[in-house]
Amino acid sequence: MQPLEDAVQIRVGTGAGCASVPSPRGEESYVAAVEQIFGVGAEAVLALYPAASYPIPRKALSAIFGDLAQHCPTRRTLRALGASQVEPVRRYLFAYDFPSGPLAPFGAGHGMDMVFFWEDFAFLQHTPSAAETELAGRMMDYLIAFAATGNPEHGGAPGWPLYDPATDPYLKLDEVIEEASGFRGPECDFWDAVDAATR
Repeated sequence: MQPLEDAVQIRVGTGAGCASVPSPRGEESYVAAVEQIFGVGAEAVLALYPAASYPIPRKALSAIFGDLAQHCPTRRTLRALGASQVEPVRRYLFAYDFPSGPLAPFGAGHGMDMVFFWEDFAFLQHTPSAAETELAGRMMDYLIAFAATGNPEHGGAPGWPLYDPATDPYLKLDEVIEEASGFRGPECDFWDAVDAATR
């Protein structure tokens, strides 16, 4: 692929629990919903997302749509970017779950990362805990370092790996910030195949 001209550094991320979906009333309701949505493909989807692998059926349905709509398209985008430019490409995963209160059901939901990056808890009408304030500050430090030096990595903080499609590395943003790799790999391989087959 021809490298892009005037390309810029890119950081792309998602929330680990990014999809809010209706709550099926038990496993039978979950199976029926998947069959209605995916038709002849439901058997393969249910094999990959069995209700028994999740604490409640809603989590299974959320995982399906989180992967289908966000995590796996994000991985495809990162792979395309990595093949088309020499400027750094990085991925992050926001994985912090609110432990209690009205935000707890949303988990590490879509858009929650922006609240932490910009320390804008007032937007959620939420008073942050000490741990949440610390996480927000550490996340903002990556932005400040990037603005100051062109590199989000900074002294003493966990490194933010360059994206490599062979290992799918990312920076996991949680109470403990750390490098990780391979998020939702088998699931995204499945959805990538579906995407390729339907083009």
